[in-house]
Order: sequence, then C-alpha cells, then structure tokens
Amino acid sequence: SKQLVKIYNSLSKTYASNSKVLAYKYAAEALNLAEELNNQEQKALALLNRGAVQYQVNSLEFHTAVKDFEKALSIFRKLKDQSSIASAY
Repeated sequence: SKQLVKIYNSLSKTYASNSKVLAYKYAAEALNLAEELNNQEQKALALLNRGAVQYQVNSLEFHTAVKDFEKALSIFRKLKDQSSIASAY
C-alpha cells in the first residue's frame, strides 16, 4: 500500500545511522513496493536512501550510489519537486 512504502522509506532513514543492513533492507523494500505501485516520489526517495547506505557501507562502491542518486534526481525533476531536487545533491 501507499502507506507501507512511506513506512519503509522512513525506517530506512531511521536505521541509516545505526544499522546499515536494516537501512538497506527497508530501502530495497520501499523501492520494490514503489515500483509495483508506480509511485515515483517514493521510488526516488528509496533510491536516495539506498544510495546513501551503499556509499556509507563501502565508499569504493561510490559509482553504484551515484547511479541511484542520478535516478532519484531524474525522477524528482520530472515531478518538478524542487525541495527534493535540492536534497538529492
């Protein structure tokens, strides 16, 4: 449901500082559900969350995180979401 994808994204952000495994898990769950629901805003947020975790876990995987950030930024631009565009940088 739409609420569940928001909850997953929220949990991913919450766990980002103390449990990278859970943060990544919830970002991936949010991404999958957002894609199923075709919820572009939540998909972009999930990509940002996943990218942030990927970078924090292994900065050598920077290129993978950047790809997620770029995908999120592209979605935010299509949605004309200026606030989220700024947060993606």
